[in-house]
Amino acid sequence: MVMTTNPVKQLREKLGLTQREFALRLGISVGALGHLERGEVLRLSDRTAQALGQLTGEEPETWRMRWKRYRERLLRDAQQSWRRS
Repeated sequence: MVMTTNPVKQLREKLGLTQREFALRLGISVGALGHLERGEVLRLSDRTAQALGQLTGEEPETWRMRWKRYRERLLRDAQQSWRRS
């Protein structure tokens, strides 16, 4: 099974930042970042999407859509896993 890549965690790792450093840049708590990196957040808040956009030079909507696609893949992967069990 192919692992679905979390775009937020992928960006943090690409930037070479710790969770604490990245959370500070996003203006969120380390705990909130942990929830994001585990895929436990259904949709990005406007504030988080804006901060991600500023870090990458992309529009916040780009991050919202990227997150939406990621969550859809997580759901699809989970459904396929359940069918195999």
